[in-house]
Amino acid sequence: MKSIQLVSLALLVVAYALPWMTIPTISGLTVSAYDLAEWASIHPAVRVDPLLLTPLLLRLPLVCLAIWVACQPLARWLRVVFVGLLAAASLPPLEFFTIARSDANYQQQFLLALVALVGGGAMIGICSLRQRVPPMLVNAVAAIALGGGAAAALVGMLRAHTLFRDFALDVQTGIGSIVFVAVATFAITSQSSASYKHETRQA
Repeated sequence: MKSIQLVSLALLVVAYALPWMTIPTISGLTVSAYDLAEWASIHPAVRVDPLLLTPLLLRLPLVCLAIWVACQPLARWLRVVFVGLLAAASLPPLEFFTIARSDANYQQQFLLALVALVGGGAMIGICSLRQRVPPMLVNAVAAIALGGGAAAALVGMLRAHTLFRDFALDVQTGIGSIVFVAVATFAITSQSSASYKHETRQA
């Protein structure tokens, strides 16, 4: 079971870095989820939105992934490393800590990194009390986190499509978003199935 979770994690991270959108009319330009969030953050229609909703939705999958991996039955040190790396990947550029602390886009990235670190760390601590915390509850949190990340990714990508079309650009959905949602669905299903079988055997 642990190997399935590790493979799922690797595939989800790779999928996040794969092209999520392709623009054939601009020399086959492709953008990953991270780059797509950055591009969306400078769109005039997004900059007037105090929530910067489209970039937020595209960045949430990494935060949700940190919480999901914190709930997995992996070695504690391994979960700490993964949560730390995912939180670090959510951090804004160094300019935020020097000359751009008032930039709303960078503030969002910093807050998301903080949520990933604190949320993931909290779940690691809760999961260490497995004798007191029902496994079904931990699995439910994991499923909600990963499902929420997949849903955010899907909605964020659709909103980004609309932003690109504002510039009369022909855009196509990239393989990254499809793989991310598919692997997330598989991971949730397989974990839920394993949890159900475990509970059935105990009963």
